[in-house]
Amino acid sequence: MSARNAVRRFVVVDGFRRLIGSGKTSSSRSPSTIRYAPQTVDEETLLNTTLGDLVLRYGREVSSLKRGAKAEAYKITKIAQSSLGGILLHDLHSKAISQYRNARLQCVEPSTVRIELSIIRRSLDVARREWGFDIPKNHAAMVTLPPPSKGRDRRLMPGELERLERELSHHPVALAVVRFAVHTAMRRGEILRIKWRDVNLAMRMVYLPQTKNGDPRTVPLPDGAVEVLEGLEATAEEAFPIDESALRWAWDRACLAANIRDLRFHDLRHEGVSRLFEMGLSAPEVALISGHKTIAMLMRYLHLRPIELARKLQGLKLPPSA
Repeated sequence: MSARNAVRRFVVVDGFRRLIGSGKTSSSRSPSTIRYAPQTVDEETLLNTTLGDLVLRYGREVSSLKRGAKAEAYKITKIAQSSLGGILLHDLHSKAISQYRNARLQCVEPSTVRIELSIIRRSLDVARREWGFDIPKNHAAMVTLPPPSKGRDRRLMPGELERLERELSHHPVALAVVRFAVHTAMRRGEILRIKWRDVNLAMRMVYLPQTKNGDPRTVPLPDGAVEVLEGLEATAEEAFPIDESALRWAWDRACLAANIRDLRFHDLRHEGVSRLFEMGLSAPEVALISGHKTIAMLMRYLHLRPIELARKLQGLKLPPSA
């Protein structure tokens, strides 16, 4: 049996054909949007590949090699399991992708939708350039991305840190991670990867060989961060022997028990950056600790409290005019 007359079964949803399994097809129509490249991808594969198949392959062969593979894998699975993921490549066009975008915007933040659309676009690009899928257009590139989400400005409210500490008192490692994050503005992943061999308490520094932006950095430690490390027992290679899922579980339960709403762990990075500025450090000094590569990116995490600035201004006078 030729690939063109291969046994296939489809269901029509929202005007699009989606492959659902084996069965006799009622049409031997040749796809009009894909030109075959038999030397790399056979015709049957082209006829039966869905967008979901493509993004899953992208996840296995491309995304898995990235530093943020775990987070991207979750989004790839969401795309593959969606109705969009069930559309055959030769039925795919920008309308279907824009409908997916609009539906997702009802459920998640625009920033999440932007990432998912980027995954689709990159998957199609790799398929065209490297996998032998001679697809005339990358329909995802034709879809307008939603505007970026408004940056969060959530900081700890008075009393919230104390309530968190109280609820985490029976999770000493998780408590230490939270305190360390507030004092250093470091990312969760960076904190969890700290090893004792990279800690120099005498010099008050921690070396991070692996960071989000790919560049290692040495972080000077404020007093509070040094106190956190001094209070830990070096019973494992890691300074904070807890995995991300356990930390997330402890964090969520502590926030719930403390009746703290709309507080994410990453908000502690905003808190930490703002506190370092309030301590009087300059932008380059704060960036050396936080790891921001540009001052513009650093400023996105700065949320000074007007009351703190008012206290600094108290008693200050303008210099006399020349």
